[in-house]
Amino acid sequence: MMRRNLVRTTAKAVERFVREHTNPSMMVAVSVLTLPLYVFGEKISHGHGLGYDGQTYGQMVRDGLAMFRWMDSYYIQRILPSLMVRLFLSLLSIVPTNQSIIAGFIGLNVLCLASVALLWGMIADELGISYRGK
Repeated sequence: MMRRNLVRTTAKAVERFVREHTNPSMMVAVSVLTLPLYVFGEKISHGHGLGYDGQTYGQMVRDGLAMFRWMDSYYIQRILPSLMVRLFLSLLSIVPTNQSIIAGFIGLNVLCLASVALLWGMIADELGISYRGK
C-alpha cells in the first residue's frame, strides 16, 4: 500500500511539474527522443561519413569565411548551417574533422528541433491551448 501511494504521489508531482513547465519539458522531450535516432541511426559511409553533398558542407565548415572564394549562387544560399557549426566548433576549440563536423550538424539539428518545440509551446500559450493540447 505504501509503494502504491509513493508511485501515485510521484506521478502527480511529475504531472504538476510538466503542467507548470510545459514548454521547457517539450524541448527536453524532443531532444531526448531525437538524439538517439542520430546516434544509433543509419550512417553514411561515402565521403568518410559526410555523404555526397555533405562533403561540400564539410568543406564549408573547414574553410570558414574563406569558402566565399569558391562558392556560387547555389551554395551561397546554404551557408548558414555550416557557419553555425564552424562557430560552434571554434568556440569549443574543436578541430573540424569529419566526425566533429557530423557531431556539430547533429547538435544543430537537435537544437533546431527543440527550438521548434519551444516555439510551438509559445504559440500554443498565445492561443490559449492547454498543456494537454500541446
